[in-house]
Amino acid sequence: MLELLKLRMDGFGVGESSINIWTQNGKLRYSYDRSPLDTDPSIIVKVPKRIADDFLSKLQDIHVYRWKDHYEKTQADTGKHFSHMKAHWGLIYKEVGGETLSFSGNDAYPKNWKTFMDLINNLVNESQSVHLNGLSHMDIDFHDTHILEGYDAISQKPVKKAVPYKETLSLDRKEGTLLYVQFPNDHTSVKHEYSVPEIIDYLLGNCERYFHDFGKQAYEHSDHRHASISVRLFYRNGRNVSFKRSYDRSGIPDDWRELLDDLHDTMAFFGLYGPLFDENLYKHGVKNGEFIYLFVSDTRGRNHYFRTLDDTLNVGDLVIIPDRNVSKKKIAMISEIVYCTAENVPKPLDETGFIVGRYRPRDSFGFNYEDDEYDPYDDIDDDDF
Repeated sequence: MLELLKLRMDGFGVGESSINIWTQNGKLRYSYDRSPLDTDPSIIVKVPKRIADDFLSKLQDIHVYRWKDHYEKTQADTGKHFSHMKAHWGLIYKEVGGETLSFSGNDAYPKNWKTFMDLINNLVNESQSVHLNGLSHMDIDFHDTHILEGYDAISQKPVKKAVPYKETLSLDRKEGTLLYVQFPNDHTSVKHEYSVPEIIDYLLGNCERYFHDFGKQAYEHSDHRHASISVRLFYRNGRNVSFKRSYDRSGIPDDWRELLDDLHDTMAFFGLYGPLFDENLYKHGVKNGEFIYLFVSDTRGRNHYFRTLDDTLNVGDLVIIPDRNVSKKKIAMISEIVYCTAENVPKPLDETGFIVGRYRPRDSFGFNYEDDEYDPYDDIDDDDF
């Protein structure tokens, strides 16, 4: 059975694209690699069991492991397959318990390539069509009771207080939002709202597939004084479904994490704190009349003050500093950055030199640098190490 399939195509007039198909915990899923220009998190589509079984069965019949390592176009290949569209392709393929295989081609393909591509296209199309116009809204409410313990100085006795705790997670197709609200007590709430109209269809689709037969699964009723969840599903055809479960192994399926992963990854992608809290921004910038002093440590452990005009440097950055021997340079690490006026500089201005610049792994200390094997440390004094 398939464990991993990663297909990369470069050509066909659409640039480079790739798809990943794999099995995890016995379930099939697929995703596309994100472009560096994408502003939304990648989505992992969980494939319904019926479609997954059909795909895996037909994939076995293709016998990918029998393909040659590489295919190169020859004169005899003209007119075959996709020869009217030039493309390079690469495939990583692994079956459970087997070795990882690698295949590639340059405008040439295995004999059953079209069958292989049709199978992948059908997998994507059928998986997406399952949830079209399906789930329109979902609520998951988490309920628990937190016990606060303390000590009453007046009665000189320990005290306890039961505080209701609640969380709500909602997805809404019309608004295109994911909403996560925490209620730590009866008078405080914390809300995180994510407007994700471009991926809401995928999120709700995965939720719909997950809850498709959730209500039919065996459930052991337990003490609801402990943590519990309530799930409400609203479909576009007017059908509503709701159920309540204890939030433990007896009430939640073993694959509950499968549902939470998409939602958690979406929220984690955007994060909780943004540039407003980034001290690397608000602690930068030079005021009129100020100078920037860097306190650095070189490779021999010696400390120096240097000046710079670069206000984008941070503590921990590597910089290139001049050596006593003017033909040599050193690498040093910034341990402190000081913004100061002429009246309070840590070292006189006329006695403080400037750094050569920021150090980058591919920097050269010489001119006409072209050697790919160049080691920047070759230009450092041996005594520095």
